[in-house]
Amino acid sequence: MSERDSHMTSAAGLTTPAADYPAESRGGSHPPNEARAAEILRTVRVPLEPIPDATWIELRRLAYQCAGWGNRLLSESYLRAKGGPSLPTYTDARGVLSAAIRDAVSRECVGIWRRLGKKILRGEQTLARYSADRALVVRDRGIHLERDAEGRITIALRLVPKDVGELTRLRVYMPALRRSPWLRAPLDAMLDGSVPARKAWIEFARPGRKVFLRLAYARKIPEGNGATGVATFTGQIEPVPGFWLRSDETGHRLSFQDRVSHLISLKTHYAGLHERLRRSLGKRGRRYQHRRVLAAHGTFEEAATGLLHTFARAIVTWCQQEQIGALVWAVTDDSTIPWNRLRSMIVAKTAEAGIAFSQIGPPGEQMEESRSMAAPSARQPSGNTGSRKRSPSPNRQGVE
Repeated sequence: MSERDSHMTSAAGLTTPAADYPAESRGGSHPPNEARAAEILRTVRVPLEPIPDATWIELRRLAYQCAGWGNRLLSESYLRAKGGPSLPTYTDARGVLSAAIRDAVSRECVGIWRRLGKKILRGEQTLARYSADRALVVRDRGIHLERDAEGRITIALRLVPKDVGELTRLRVYMPALRRSPWLRAPLDAMLDGSVPARKAWIEFARPGRKVFLRLAYARKIPEGNGATGVATFTGQIEPVPGFWLRSDETGHRLSFQDRVSHLISLKTHYAGLHERLRRSLGKRGRRYQHRRVLAAHGTFEEAATGLLHTFARAIVTWCQQEQIGALVWAVTDDSTIPWNRLRSMIVAKTAEAGIAFSQIGPPGEQMEESRSMAAPSARQPSGNTGSRKRSPSPNRQGVE
């Protein structure tokens, strides 16, 4: 392979590293392009068995090298965009990091500039930097899932070039899989090949030496669910609180005021709740396990993740039952609850269900459609189980 073909330059000015495997027919650093159906990426957090100290030290060393190399790519792109001088020392990571890692980091740098480049150059946001706790990322061709005769799952990662070392094998903590079907189902699908693994990254839980593995896998987006109905999610806090999901055709509606009031109450009193729960951890009782789980969430954002997921799932489930093909978001975002996170979860779940998602902004703004796939007829008109006692609200949840 010539020096000219050993690197490819992306649209953002980042250099995509050469692979450490034989070149394909294109002569470039990537395998030939293959047509892919529309898909959405989902992520699962896989607990691992305790790893030896030597393996942990090696993973940590690679994470620091990966973070340093990624931060250098970001700095070089920033200086190039600002017209500044180039960095004095060239860093060649081909002998340390595998092509699967270098390619993944380069693609993430390109994605960062596409999302935040204009804000960074205008000074509205600081330059993103990699953290060693989550910088070690591997692309799909460097991920291999294996199951032995006893049913134990091992995830092998290509972290270093083939001529430098072997695959790094990490064993999955099997008791967690037996307890959680949400964790077991995607891993089984990746093992039998029905769902491809797109990306994996090592997550160091600090303090301590606990290591997790996050796997991003692809799920195909259906072309549409065949439904033509349109539903609107709307609501307000003042003067009369009320949040409803209403079908424009049948007039059926479902109240979500109870869920919103629960989130508002949890956010308002979370500091006191968290402190009281931590003081009561040593007292065993009927809700001991729930108190232990809730106290492990240090912030309201962490504690609300499960509630937001069930909120989004309830909206999508009702739309499927009512034969809804398009969902319109007509709620004005404010600081009462994490509306942005809820909306992003609804976008991901509607995409999987084949429901189009659109948003109506403030008066005078046009409707904006998301990337959700839906039937063409519908277009024409991405934890906590909530078992705590909910705070009273003016409108209880129900169907009319």
